[in-house]
Amino acid sequence: GLDVVVKPRRKRTLEQTAREDAKHTSWAEAYTLKGDYYTIVTNLGLDLAEQMSLAMEQMNRFYRQVFHVKERGGDTARVTIRVYRSRAEFDEHEGSPDKNVAGFFSPGELKVATYDPRDEGALLSDLWSTLFHEASHQFTALIAPGNLIPGWLNEGTASYFEGALLRSNGSVETNLLPEQRLLA
Repeated sequence: GLDVVVKPRRKRTLEQTAREDAKHTSWAEAYTLKGDYYTIVTNLGLDLAEQMSLAMEQMNRFYRQVFHVKERGGDTARVTIRVYRSRAEFDEHEGSPDKNVAGFFSPGELKVATYDPRDEGALLSDLWSTLFHEASHQFTALIAPGNLIPGWLNEGTASYFEGALLRSNGSVETNLLPEQRLLA
């Protein structure tokens, strides 16, 4: 529960970042960052891409502890996380027919896909909740290989991870209540 400073990979001036980000605004030119277990693909900017990579690698360690899967490390399948700039871009590339879907995990493609919810007036924190929720589905599938997991268990377990919170120093705090789920 203690804050641990997570340092960014490199320092850039605001001008350097803005120039670089301008080259990556279209999905065809999206950033691709490889961490140990996730590949982040996004056109939201390099700073946010790096934050996603650092946060998701921390969450991967937490998933391993919760699910008791390769807790001391080891290979799991690499998952690609695709985060689009807008809902329209998400729908265009992912073909989501349901407007209530904020993101999804595709086990066959080992992919998480979502979009920046600020496009629809939501908060950036909603993006983190979606990422933490969707990426956990990989581990639910790992503990029951080849078995059909009941929807209530699969979604209920994933909702637990929505309680994780990305702190301003880059650390992820876990085991918090997903308060946005309590009202429902």
